[in-house]
This record gives sequence, C-alpha cells and structure tokens, in this order.
Amino acid sequence: MGALMAAKEHRIPTGGLAPKGLLIENGRNLNLCVAYKFNESDSPKYEKGILKNIETTYASILFLNESSRGSDLALRLCAENNKPILMISTKNFNEKGFIKII
Repeated sequence: MGALMAAKEHRIPTGGLAPKGLLIENGRNLNLCVAYKFNESDSPKYEKGILKNIETTYASILFLNESSRGSDLALRLCAENNKPILMISTKNFNEKGFIKII
C-alpha cells in the first residue's frame, strides 16, 4: 500500500488487477480501487491478477519486509516470464520511511 501511495504522490501511474469483488489486503475498498486505477479480475484469486499484472508490465518493484506467499509468487512469475524485478527490503526503514542506521 505504501508503494501505491508514494507513486500517487509523485504522479507515477498505477493500475492493475484486483481480485473479483475488488478485495485487497484490508478487505473490499472501492475508493482505493478507483484512486489507484485497479480493474476487477474475473477471478477472486489474487494469483491470477499477479500473473496478469506481471505479463502486462515492463518491470515490477517488490517492497517486502519478509517473505510471503504473494511475494514468493511474484518473484517466481517474474522469473518465468523473463521480467525484471527490483526488490527493496523495508526491514531497515523506520515508520517515517527513512532508513534506520544499525
């Protein structure tokens, strides 16, 4: 969600597919889907949306704090589709988004 907010703030176009019913990580939120130009997928499974989003983009950026089923799937699908992916670990960021000095 933070990546979408940053993109909008910097006028970077966003979009893609959300699962049928427009469910996102915090439940159904039509305002977010409109604000970030999500379209509704024909499937309630997020996996199909991730694949379509990867197939139709030039590259992907993955912000992650720890591995998840979705991030692992995105990595695998980018590799299988020969799409570049930039992974940015957020483990060393504080609540304001600045890198922590450890």
